[in-house]
Amino acid sequence: MICYFMASTHGIPIDSTMKLRNGTRPMIVAVEMGYGHLRAAHTLAEAFDTEIIRMDLPPVAGPAEAAVWRGIVRFYSGLSQACDWPVAGAAAQTILGKITEIAPPRAQVNGTTWLTEIADSLTANFMGRRLRSLAAKAEGPVLTTYPAAAMAARHASGTRIFCLVTDTDANRAWAPANASNPAIDYFAPVPRVVDRLRSFGVPEKRIHLTGFPLSPKLVAEAQTALAGRLRRLDPRWTFRSQAGNELRALAEDSPPDAASEPITMTVAIGGAGGQTGYVGKLLRSLRKQVLAGKLRLNLVAGTRADVAEILRKLVDAVGLTAQVKCGIEIVLDTELRGYFRKFEDCLAKTDVLWTKPSELTFYAALGIPMLLAPPIGGQEHANRDWLLSNNAALDAGDPTTLDDRIEHLLEAGELCRVAWNAYSRFDRNGLDRIQKVINSI
Repeated sequence: MICYFMASTHGIPIDSTMKLRNGTRPMIVAVEMGYGHLRAAHTLAEAFDTEIIRMDLPPVAGPAEAAVWRGIVRFYSGLSQACDWPVAGAAAQTILGKITEIAPPRAQVNGTTWLTEIADSLTANFMGRRLRSLAAKAEGPVLTTYPAAAMAARHASGTRIFCLVTDTDANRAWAPANASNPAIDYFAPVPRVVDRLRSFGVPEKRIHLTGFPLSPKLVAEAQTALAGRLRRLDPRWTFRSQAGNELRALAEDSPPDAASEPITMTVAIGGAGGQTGYVGKLLRSLRKQVLAGKLRLNLVAGTRADVAEILRKLVDAVGLTAQVKCGIEIVLDTELRGYFRKFEDCLAKTDVLWTKPSELTFYAALGIPMLLAPPIGGQEHANRDWLLSNNAALDAGDPTTLDDRIEHLLEAGELCRVAWNAYSRFDRNGLDRIQKVINSI
């Protein structure tokens, strides 16, 4: 039976011990490969009142291992950025697509891939030696958000290992070559991941369908935030007039003046800092709406001051300098913990999210309509398909005409429609279910 249950981010001292709450506080382990794996780890670490252990940083990673991780991150980030280049973009997308390739739905992937073999060998013989030492001494289980961390920790004798899949599908590298005896329990965010892990040979008893861990604060405020959002996104009552009583009652519970407030759009361009070219086109297209006070923009730079500087220059180039901090916010924090908290505060006030279909895909469950930028990699293609198949997001379309598109979507009630579809169809209780599994050990 499949089990159905619907932080500082720097390294910690090697000799630190994991104190338990109710005997089951986990050791949270993550790797920085973009923000996706760390964002989930941040939510889990705060929920369990513990720290994130970075497998890719000293002191957990030795000098040689840390150097390998830096090389991997640079290679992946470089490929992601190159995907938007005019000439080399197609080649970069092909390479990244092969690395992150996901088999078609319902395909059996019982064998291994070259990436699986490499990950198996590295985590058994080179990567994660100090992590295994920590895991062997930990009093509670190990909970990872990156497959290599789980594969390394599984070699620690007597330690229970859990791995959270952070997308709506997974490629073969998420499970060891001998997946039928992996010594890893998996948290699956959606049923598609359950099916995929089974196709790898992972035993059903080691797969827990939990959902994705969202911020408890955002979940608690989701209904209230959605009520105001529905008024702003459907000013003509186009969708609400066709919708059921539940949605109409929810919208009517919001303050009447919510409809007259400006719409807030958040533009999240990804941890690698790619897609800044899109932002320039978006700003030129939306300039008049920002100047008229009809639209507020949050431009997300993450932890990268260089990306923030690029965004500021793009804002200056379209004549919106005076609107910074008065209609335009650049979201930046050089520390990951600070950034994640700022981004959560930003999402709480967001009416429309323009983003790649990354792990932010799961945040659609809060009732935030998403305009999807072109996906990069197999996992993002899967995330996009999952959202669109549930009528829970829209393609972003041509950034140079986004102003006209927004006006059309507001008049047609389309943004309201996808917001309601996502809110009513997707699960928001993944964190609770993960905690229940961990606390049941």
